[in-house]
Amino acid sequence: MPRLLSQLETLGAPVTSPSGVWALRYDAEGRAVIRDDNGATAWAAGAVGALRLEDNGAFAVYDGDQVVWRGDLPKLEYSSLSVTDDGDGIIHDHGLPVHSLLNGPIEPVSLGDKAPVAEIVGNRFLESDDGKRTVNRTPDGDALVHKWKLGMGAYTAIVVQPTHTAALDAPGTWLTWRFLRHDGLGNWELVLVDDEDEVRWVFGRGYVAAFEAEPVAAESTTADPEA
Repeated sequence: MPRLLSQLETLGAPVTSPSGVWALRYDAEGRAVIRDDNGATAWAAGAVGALRLEDNGAFAVYDGDQVVWRGDLPKLEYSSLSVTDDGDGIIHDHGLPVHSLLNGPIEPVSLGDKAPVAEIVGNRFLESDDGKRTVNRTPDGDALVHKWKLGMGAYTAIVVQPTHTAALDAPGTWLTWRFLRHDGLGNWELVLVDDEDEVRWVFGRGYVAAFEAEPVAAESTTADPEA
């Protein structure tokens, strides 16, 4: 069974919690509910019909082409829904939990621009000093989402796959960003540094002995594609 209801999807097969005890499914009347194996209901949609997670976080129930109920959710750039082992439904923005169906908004917690990978969990995320770049966990906790703003409301998001994420969770290392030069070009890169602040891994390039790094002040004098 699926573990997520993704953006623009209509609920079909039940979306289960990690333990499989709770699931978002349709009841006998055709209403979307979050219900456990014993039949206890933690949440129910406001009308009978097909539940759909729409663009910009709209959470709606349809009867044919007509909207018959719409949930009051925050507008998101990208969203998905997961079910927790305590029967809640969590709405995610690029994997970052931002809204609980049972308890309302979830406040994100910034870890600053440097943190061990193990600390980037749940609503705790890595954030660059200028706010352009962030890293957070995927809803299943297995991977990382690296997102950066391009300007004029545009952004890019790339997933650091589970095998790489697990390898980066090493003692004495921190995930952060560095301005690095490669093949004569400079750019801000997501990197893993050791306890001596040496770069040991660069996103998209893998493990390295060291890279030429420049101070943050260099950003103002070197072209930055995210500006």
